[in-house]
Amino acid sequence: MKALVVLALGLSAASVACHPPDPKADDDTDDTAPLDQPPVALVDMPSTAWVGQAVTLDGSGSTDPQGYPLTGWGWTCDDGTITAGATAIVTFTSTGTVRCTLEVTSTSGLTGTASGETQVESANAAAWTFLVFLNGDNELEESALEDLNEMEMVGSSAEVNVVVQLDRSRSYTSADGDWTGARRYLIQADTDPNSITSPVLEDLGAIDSGIPGTISDFAIWGIETFPAERYALVLWDHGWGWYLAAAGTKGISDDYASGNNISIARGELEEALASVTAALGRPLDLLGMDACLMGSWEVHYVSAPYADIFVGSQASEGMDGWPYDTALADLVATPGMDGAALGEIIARRFYESHDSTQSVVDLRALPELNTALDGLAQAMLDTGQATTLLEEGAENAQDFEHGWGQDHDLGDFLDHLETSSAADSSVLAAVGGVREAHARVVLANYTWGRTYQEATGISIYTPTWGRVDADYSRGTWARETLWDDFVTQARSGY
Repeated sequence: MKALVVLALGLSAASVACHPPDPKADDDTDDTAPLDQPPVALVDMPSTAWVGQAVTLDGSGSTDPQGYPLTGWGWTCDDGTITAGATAIVTFTSTGTVRCTLEVTSTSGLTGTASGETQVESANAAAWTFLVFLNGDNELEESALEDLNEMEMVGSSAEVNVVVQLDRSRSYTSADGDWTGARRYLIQADTDPNSITSPVLEDLGAIDSGIPGTISDFAIWGIETFPAERYALVLWDHGWGWYLAAAGTKGISDDYASGNNISIARGELEEALASVTAALGRPLDLLGMDACLMGSWEVHYVSAPYADIFVGSQASEGMDGWPYDTALADLVATPGMDGAALGEIIARRFYESHDSTQSVVDLRALPELNTALDGLAQAMLDTGQATTLLEEGAENAQDFEHGWGQDHDLGDFLDHLETSSAADSSVLAAVGGVREAHARVVLANYTWGRTYQEATGISIYTPTWGRVDADYSRGTWARETLWDDFVTQARSGY
């Protein structure tokens, strides 16, 4: 692990040895001191600190007994931190004893050293640790920087740790020093909307934000480094629906450098979340997806074992994504809120920013909805008219990809299904069961404008053209429920 490297210019011993100054030419020179006596380094550093805390290494008390001016202060710590200056500010990224050695150099050409130690401890447990996996390794790079600066408008507090891993691209913006690779931050408040000023806790170099292990590594590190009563994990990047998945797979977190992304149907999202909750020992309090088209039953299904509350959009989001400045300000002001309350805050603040849709889903109640959907799928299959029911239910239901979407709003699908010519009494009874479960699962639902006014909080795969996506049958839901059987039967003639 490495902290930010700060460079300072100073004369080396070799460069001054050829032309040593005349010590008697300086009135401050101690004529009684023995010649060639090295400078005396003095280290002042705190005896204890916590991970992520700004720590001052103070060598300003160092002196030269012969009165020669000091020209260099170099610090080397056994955790890999290297910096320079009479005083230097560093952050340590892991627990344990860290020993730092100061080497001072004077114009005599001689050097002196001294060391000090700090015991680095875990941060005190807060009310919340809010983790944001910010994948800007694509054309959203500039938006990623803007959102991190939004977070800095609020910053962390004693009760709320805002922790970010930002992965940047080489291609899309030169802002904030045009650095590349990935960095981890504990977000600190500032008044600069254009520059990141939070301390870099780790510089990871090039990483692949399109594989499960990168997500879980970050989340586990954040949980262990910043303990809290509650945890939120937000995945920030592109997301796409089944229509756009025609060239790949429905997923999230597209890393352009590697060409990888996190699949919903192939178990990659589950793999990442399972590792996180295994380390935590329980589900996350909130899982958020600041990405397009993630508010679907299938995403909820694979996420349910690993989080209590889910926040996401059924539709596409604007480039600005979530309004982190207002949502985090609410959390910092009221850190005692639970996951459901935080989810409602995020969704409402998103609505107030005049964006598309955002809903809050209670994943703890999702098994009830799964059972009800199974009953509906069976009832529709039993009619022998699956194609008619799918088409009459979905063709005029709310879609989220401008008429081409294969995801339709579940509540609106039920409305149209009730008027289908093929809906018998068993189907209608099953529709009622799904409605009741849907009402208990969706805790909050916000839609902006006329485009998505029929959205009720959860989308579901209901393809009205082409064949069933080849990936759909790979999902956990396909092994455990009948919904894939229903849509496959309905589209079997196409």
